[in-house]
Amino acid sequence: METMLLERPVAGASLLPPTSRAVALRVHAFAGAIGGLVDTTAAARDPMFAGSVVMPYAGLVVAGTACRRPLIFREGDAVARHSRLDLGLLRFDAERGVTFDIRLQQRSEWLCHYVAWRRDGDLWLVPEVGTGPFIRVTAWGLEIEDEPPFVLADERASGIVRARTIPSFMGRI
Repeated sequence: METMLLERPVAGASLLPPTSRAVALRVHAFAGAIGGLVDTTAAARDPMFAGSVVMPYAGLVVAGTACRRPLIFREGDAVARHSRLDLGLLRFDAERGVTFDIRLQQRSEWLCHYVAWRRDGDLWLVPEVGTGPFIRVTAWGLEIEDEPPFVLADERASGIVRARTIPSFMGRI
């Protein structure tokens, strides 16, 4: 058994733990798939954003981890409060691929277990199972929709992007 010791970050440092290269590649691929403006100096100005991608016009911070739920929720809440932006927490598991937990500014609770869904250039975050709000991801923000972007279960399944082996969210459709 391997024991991991975590040290609390110093004041003014990132609350999020360092990530692996595989996670960082997927975070940047997801931000690239959104296609919005990225603030490349955010981490230099504010160490709280170290390892994250800040997209000011989208009102979004994208962070990544290989930690399982419920880890990193408290730290994610702090980053969302500090930034006053929505937070997309990308979770990468080598076997299951990528899932997302979303912390929206207008909601007090996390939206958990979402997957990327892509079709005809549109990027969405949809619940992995069951129902819930559907989130259209654009360069200008996250748009909450009540109706799914698909009609049939086959259409839903064929549009899901897990980025398991290749860090890309370009989709198959």
